[in-house]
Amino acid sequence: MLPNRQHPTRLLALLAGVLLALTARSTNPYRPDPQTLLGRWRAESFDLHGLKVPLGPILDVRQDALVVSGESFPIERFEVDGKEVTAWLSSGIGLSFIFENPNRVYFSIPLLGYRIYYNRMPMMT
Repeated sequence: MLPNRQHPTRLLALLAGVLLALTARSTNPYRPDPQTLLGRWRAESFDLHGLKVPLGPILDVRQDALVVSGESFPIERFEVDGKEVTAWLSSGIGLSFIFENPNRVYFSIPLLGYRIYYNRMPMMT
């Protein structure tokens, strides 16, 4: 029986397809723009013996300010780097939020590395 010359070609094509599928699967195609961060965000809760305690304050991100617990911090600009959107405050401090999807982000606490997850709150009508 003669060897099938198409067999190696098919095998290489199959291998290339599998590698392409694995590469596409490992990267999150979602890329936010600065406008995606605008809105109200509620921190996820932590269960403390039946009491749900939010891990952070409600954030109200506006085009020109970040409002936390009624206090407003002016925003100078937004920067996007992949899945990360940074709000640069007028004080020179940048707060970076990493998007998992359009409605869920996390913020890492500096030095500790703990993540606080936030979910987008529905728009009030």
